[in-house]
Amino acid sequence: MAQETTYRVVSPSKFTSFLKKFASIDPTLLVEIDNGDVKAKTHTSDRAVVKYSKMGLNEAFDFVDGVDEPIVFGLFNIEKFAGSFKHFGSEQFDLIITHDKADNKNIGTVLTLKNRKLTIRFDCASYRLFTHITDDLFLTGIAGVNGDLQTEFNLDKNTFSSIASICGVDADHKLITLKSQGNVMTAKGKAFDMNILESESIKDSEISFYKSHFGFVDKEDSNVKIADEKVVFNSAESDTITVIGKTDDE
Repeated sequence: MAQETTYRVVSPSKFTSFLKKFASIDPTLLVEIDNGDVKAKTHTSDRAVVKYSKMGLNEAFDFVDGVDEPIVFGLFNIEKFAGSFKHFGSEQFDLIITHDKADNKNIGTVLTLKNRKLTIRFDCASYRLFTHITDDLFLTGIAGVNGDLQTEFNLDKNTFSSIASICGVDADHKLITLKSQGNVMTAKGKAFDMNILESESIKDSEISFYKSHFGFVDKEDSNVKIADEKVVFNSAESDTITVIGKTDDE
């Protein structure tokens, strides 16, 4: 039997900013509300990039009525759903999640945005369309770095922007390489070499990946771990982790 759980949207911009972190990777998204958090994970079709982010439920919502249990719902189109918030202007509105119980989970079927003047409805994407990645699998497996760690360093948002900009110098070349040698970390393309960091703590390392995949990383101050087969970007500004797999292409 269908139930409804209602949240008052107190910060639409916080929630839309959270959702848009994923939109460039895939227009669909499985969102989870669990233990006072809103979280989501997505990946490219080949799983070369996997991204996770989490925000506190109370940063964007107040609980009004319904079940105080985990709820999951799928979005067919992140941009369309997030873009609909603007139609409410500065007026307050609610997010009403209609959900059914299946596989011992509260799975969303319809999302309703509503106030006294306007109602907008979205059918949820089927839960079966998504590959559900548990937090434990992501944090300890996909994003986990153990004996294969090459080096670790911090990268500020300005350096992120500089790397993204210099990649345009050889836009026809698909790859970027992060290489450290002699305590200097360098971003390398086919036509450029740019020193991005000098530190005695940096160990020799090297990894290549697609420039397009680097574009999926939020340009935020981050901790970066380079391992044998992946590079892990862990934001210091939000609870967001992006993992990019190594490519052997040339």
